[in-house]
Amino acid sequence: MGSNPEINRFWLEGQPYYIDVIYMLLPRLLPLLALGLATAGLGSAAPMILDHAQTPRSAARPHQFGFNLAIMKQIADHGMDWSHSFVREATQRMQPRMIRWPGGSTSNNYLWREESYAEAVGDITGWVPGHVNAFIASGKKLGLQVFIDYCNEFGITPIYVYNSFEGDGQDLVDFVQHVEDLGGQVPYLEFANEPYWDPRSLNDVGPYLEMTRPLAAALKAFRPQTQIGICFAPHGNQANYEKIWNKPLMEAPYFDAVVHHEYHGKQGLGLEQTAKLTVQGFTHPEPILDQMATSLAAEASGFPVWLTEYNIGWDHLPQFAYTGAHGMYIASVFAWLNEHGDQFPIANYHQFYQDGFGTILIDDETREEHYTVSFYIWKLLGEVSRDATHVRPLPTGTIDLRVMVYESPDALSYLIINKSGTERDFIFEYHGDRLEGEWSGQQFTYPDLETKIPYDTDLTDPIAGEGAELQVPGYSISILRRDRP
Repeated sequence: MGSNPEINRFWLEGQPYYIDVIYMLLPRLLPLLALGLATAGLGSAAPMILDHAQTPRSAARPHQFGFNLAIMKQIADHGMDWSHSFVREATQRMQPRMIRWPGGSTSNNYLWREESYAEAVGDITGWVPGHVNAFIASGKKLGLQVFIDYCNEFGITPIYVYNSFEGDGQDLVDFVQHVEDLGGQVPYLEFANEPYWDPRSLNDVGPYLEMTRPLAAALKAFRPQTQIGICFAPHGNQANYEKIWNKPLMEAPYFDAVVHHEYHGKQGLGLEQTAKLTVQGFTHPEPILDQMATSLAAEASGFPVWLTEYNIGWDHLPQFAYTGAHGMYIASVFAWLNEHGDQFPIANYHQFYQDGFGTILIDDETREEHYTVSFYIWKLLGEVSRDATHVRPLPTGTIDLRVMVYESPDALSYLIINKSGTERDFIFEYHGDRLEGEWSGQQFTYPDLETKIPYDTDLTDPIAGEGAELQVPGYSISILRRDRP
């Protein structure tokens, strides 16, 4: 597909992203044009009408509210695990529905029988060997029983990453049985983490196929209900992963889903896209996500996609972490995923615990506990979607506004993302009739898109009212709940 640098500059700087923005935006622009014509005489100050019945609804996907929670370094350095009071407190407040274990990159070295790790030989990440070796030297255990108890207590669905490089079919069956003996379940399982950069299958899908085919056969014979995900490689890379990695995986599928990771901006391995994102591009990730969905739909032949890692990339953390732009990115991606739940039923934000990426952290030196600003955004997103059975997007006529409606048996909950600095007025309707009655909610307002928000700064305010009207400030993320008419 061709690329227009002048158009793409709105989203990206530096290397072309090889997306045709106009082509991707046409499906979004046509309904917005119709909405604009319908409201042409109202004037710029007229309230925007949000009618609950304007668009089709789809089933809510609770496993899109998922996270990586890898804390091996904290276990090694400080003896902290999933039973730690701060992890439990944050979990209770945020209420994630899915956790990925034992994490990402280090999973390819995890040895479940020892609850420790094999040495990372030939690793190219630059950081995995340090973490793995430190954990081995500590003599500590990762704590599978503690993690299972944690999931059971908080009603969290686990998704496991199995070290396909170290085990065989019998070892995998033994692992699943071991989890069940400890009181857990293995409903979802990935074969390795990003094996395309692991030295044992670097840029060569052959070893990965040879490892995982017999693993899948053994697991399905033992627990056919366990869903298996295999790892797709990134798009747009100079190694042409679409051809040399993803295509061979699809020639004779032996799995239930494909696994994809999406980092906006370079992630540091030279594998993901290397374009430099603008602030405007980072707060409007939808075109890039649309392109991702289109490519994956073609490559994966209709298989569901587990987006088990996504976030800003390493190279952009200094610019965007803890800013309003990052908050808008998080909320926008979550809303987009909710709109595309059939294709992306599972999504895990990277990650729950970590400075820069994460929602909470503990200072290595002072041991002070901190919530990052993204924690408060995820708390809002969790509350607005928690008991939803269905979800639907509402057209707004502008890329600066995203509105989602979450339906439960007795209530309608709204998520309103205002990415502009201009306050907006809304009137809520249901099948053309104004919604009356009381409503309540919360509103998180950033001062701008680029200021970094200090740790433990909750900019959320309660909101409440009666009737059909609502005003939201600029650079805000709002949620509200009202009884169903």
